[in-house]
Amino acid sequence: MPTPPSRPVDSPHPLGPTSPVTPAKEHSSLRTVAVVVGGAGVAIAATGVILGVVASSQYHDADSDCGLDGIDTFCTSKGASTRKDARTLGNVGTVLFVTGLVAVGGGVGLWFLGDSKSKTAIRATPIVTANAAFASFEGKF
Repeated sequence: MPTPPSRPVDSPHPLGPTSPVTPAKEHSSLRTVAVVVGGAGVAIAATGVILGVVASSQYHDADSDCGLDGIDTFCTSKGASTRKDARTLGNVGTVLFVTGLVAVGGGVGLWFLGDSKSKTAIRATPIVTANAAFASFEGKF
């Protein structure tokens, strides 16, 4: 079967019709930092939660070497050592969790500050009187 003759397309462009070019979306470097800081915060907080779960399990593993009253007075040396290690691990997990939450909050704040379309502004003003010192914070989001 013969192919029909091709019909020329009316186009001002020599290579044929083109679609409109959309400009590339601007990304603020502050927003990139926000994603990195927020992502790191999530990872740090998750690590803190995992350490807390491990510490809790480790603490309860010592139950067979300790009295059930929850006081280390009735623990064998192995049980007391295991519980001490569990408490240390739990404390590290708590610090990591809180640090991760602070980093996530910082990432969220940087994200909003990095919005090139908004007129975001933060102003800190120190106020010093004869009897006290204060700081006034104003923000526009």
